[in-house]
Amino acid sequence: MEGESMRAEFESWFVHYKVDVVFAGHVHAYERSVWFSPLYYHVVLHYMK
Repeated sequence: MEGESMRAEFESWFVHYKVDVVFAGHVHAYERSVWFSPLYYHVVLHYMK
């Protein structure tokens, strides 16, 4: 299962500090370097400012 090693590593911290929710994500290289439409281009430039 993807992310299982991270969950196992951090679970004790989350319990100790009473964490209610964890948001995690990642970025694909093609999302930063290939523009598929003018709208996507605008979103990428706005994000980088």
